Amino acid sequence: MNKRSCKNNVTKVGVILLIVLFSYTLLSLIAAAAVCGAIFERAAAPGPAPASCPRQTVTLDGGVTAYLYGEPSAAHGLLVLTYGLRSLPDDHMAEILFFAQNGWAVLLPDAAATAKGFPAYTAAVIAAVGYARQTSALSSLPLVMYGHSAGGYGSVGALSRVTGVRAVVAAAAFDRPIDLMTATAESTVGPLADLQVPFLFLYQSMLFGADANASAAEAALSCDVPILLIEGERDEAVPGRLGLGAKLAGEKNVSCLLLPERGHTDLLLTDAAVADRAGTPRPARSDELNAALMAQILAFFEEHIR
Repeated sequence: MNKRSCKNNVTKVGVILLIVLFSYTLLSLIAAAAVCGAIFERAAAPGPAPASCPRQTVTLDGGVTAYLYGEPSAAHGLLVLTYGLRSLPDDHMAEILFFAQNGWAVLLPDAAATAKGFPAYTAAVIAAVGYARQTSALSSLPLVMYGHSAGGYGSVGALSRVTGVRAVVAAAAFDRPIDLMTATAESTVGPLADLQVPFLFLYQSMLFGADANASAAEAALSCDVPILLIEGERDEAVPGRLGLGAKLAGEKNVSCLLLPERGHTDLLLTDAAVADRAGTPRPARSDELNAALMAQILAFFEEHIR
C-alpha cells in the first residue's frame, strides 16, 4: 500500500468517526430534549378557583401566568408560593387557603405550566417579586416566599437577584439542578446515566446558559434573609445528600427541620392524610394539613414581617 492510499484511508476513517460523533451528539441532544419534555411538561390546566377564596389571573414578565388568591386590601402580607414539577394550584389548595384565611394574599407563579428546566422556576419567582413591586395593591405588603421542590429551589435561588424579601420557607429543595438530574438518572438507568447526563446538561445550558446549574445554596449565602428548610427523612426524589439542608445547616440565617416518616410530597400533611393518600386518588383524598407545622411556618413568617 503506497503512502497516498494510506493517507486516503486515514482520512476516510477520520471522516467516518466525525460523522459518527456528530450523529451521536445530535441524537443525544434530541433525546435530551425529549427527556426534558417528559420531565417538565404539564398537560393539565388548573381547575376553577374555590368559592371561598377569590382568584385573579395575571401575566408576569416573561409571559408566565400567575394566580393571585385572596384580597390584597385586607391582607397584612404577600406570600409568593411556588410549587414543583408538573404541579397545579389545585395540588396546593390546602396551603393557599390556610394562608389566605390567616390574612395573606398569595401569589402563585405557574412556572410548571411552561418550564423547560429548573432555572425557569427561579426566573418565575423573580418575575413574581417584580410584579408585586410594580403593582400598587401589592407593593406596600411585606413579602415572604414558600416553595416546594423545584419551587423551593427557585425561591431560594432568587435571593441573589431580588431584594426586600423578609423570609423564605423551602420544602424538599435542592442545591444544583445537575446534581439532582444525575442522581435521578442513575437511579433510573444505572451506569447508562454517565452517557446521557452530559447531554442533558448541555441541552439545559443551551436553554439557560450559566443559570443551568446555578446553586441555590450560594444564593442563600449571598444575603441575610431568614430561611427555614423543611425536609423529609424518606424523600426519595430529593434525598438528604442533595437537599439544601446538607449545604446550609449551621448557617446563621438558616434553620432546618427534618421530618421523620415523611417523603417528598407529604411534608405538610397529617399522619391520617398521609395514610389516606396511599390508596385514594384525587380529588377524593385528604389534604389535611399538620396544624402544628403550619402554625410553625406561619409564626416564622409573622416574626419576620413585624
